[in-house]
Amino acid sequence: MTDQRTMTNQQVLAVCRSNWEYRGIDDPSLREMLDELSAHLEDAVAAGRTPRDVVGNDVTRFAASWARARAPFTRRLLRSAARCSAT
Repeated sequence: MTDQRTMTNQQVLAVCRSNWEYRGIDDPSLREMLDELSAHLEDAVAAGRTPRDVVGNDVTRFAASWARARAPFTRRLLRSAARCSAT
């Protein structure tokens, strides 16, 4: 496992993409979120900061939090209900 303290911008983006795909974020939103995060990460590097300064100590938690904020509660609830009924 990669040490999250030394992750590159590309590694952070890959973790976030994987998390968001797993959570069912639609492709247009996923691309928008990745573009926005990429811009923040590039700005941080230009200012002498690290990816960790942007996303915090836990990249997966950051990605999950952003996904929850991005997906309306009703859509998350319906997706959860569909998973439960499928089992």
